[in-house]
Amino acid sequence: MSDPTVFQVAYRSTANKPWSPPELNALLGVARENNKALGLTGMLLYADQSFFQVLEGPEAKVRAMVEIIGRDPRHHSLSVVLARFVHVRDLTEWSMGYVEMSLKDLSRIDGLNNFFVDSVDYTRFGKGQAMMLLNAFRNGFWRASAV
Repeated sequence: MSDPTVFQVAYRSTANKPWSPPELNALLGVARENNKALGLTGMLLYADQSFFQVLEGPEAKVRAMVEIIGRDPRHHSLSVVLARFVHVRDLTEWSMGYVEMSLKDLSRIDGLNNFFVDSVDYTRFGKGQAMMLLNAFRNGFWRASAV
């Protein structure tokens, strides 16, 4: 088995205000262009002013992108919940896959169904929940609704 060469980071943050669909579409357009140019892949989930994102690629580029995102004034309280090297990318198809999540969607994921009782709030996420969401996304849980 070769040494892991792909660096993967998952973070959570809180938006300063609710994001409209046009605002999210504009963000996704920029993210997809930037990620493609940098050789990054990833996913973004948004619900109730809360973001959860996974980025993967060369370590220096992933770390630089997380630093840039952390300085973005449109959100606050960015917290990395997972940082690891992997042998292969989990999100090879997505320069930035995106799904807007509902409480109903999340309640269908084994292990998360009791985590979101009253609302979707990614800011409470730890490594275990991050891995559950990443695995669900990678395994096609939202394939029909992902853009």
